[in-house]
Amino acid sequence: MLKVNPELSKTNISLTTYGNFNLKPYGSLIINCSTDKLKNVPLPYYVVNVKSKPILGLRGCKELKLIEKIDAIGCSISKNELIKQYKDVFTGVGEFPNEPYHITLKDNAVPVIHPPRRVPLALQPKLQSTLDRQEKEGIVSKVNKPTDWVQSLVIVEKPNGNLRLCLDPRES
Repeated sequence: MLKVNPELSKTNISLTTYGNFNLKPYGSLIINCSTDKLKNVPLPYYVVNVKSKPILGLRGCKELKLIEKIDAIGCSISKNELIKQYKDVFTGVGEFPNEPYHITLKDNAVPVIHPPRRVPLALQPKLQSTLDRQEKEGIVSKVNKPTDWVQSLVIVEKPNGNLRLCLDPRES
């Protein structure tokens, strides 16, 4: 139980709220806090002129073991074992079943047409062969007429020298 008029210690710190406002505390006091697991953990509280519920900071949450920092995650299965176990997922090209996939747009979606990005001269032959191969495999198809949507092509060169082709969806 907290005393009715606890004595505040002077403090020179300035607190910053979530909305980026500075608060100057009247002072601070130490309160012993408890959880189901821990009893009487002394934590600093700062008294401010704001009508809100008390807030427990990150340090207090850590000391009360309400949250924990996890530095490493262990995994009992290797990448190769995972690929072998789910080989149907990692084989071939992923496709949607049977019918074309319908993308539902927001009501206020406005078509965007991006100009083509420049492709470095050194990558142009590789890009052309990648596009030709993907067209043959049915991954992409050539469009010879104007469309409402044109996304920018992002080319990523993989460590093995092959190209990964992606679309930049930032303005879609």
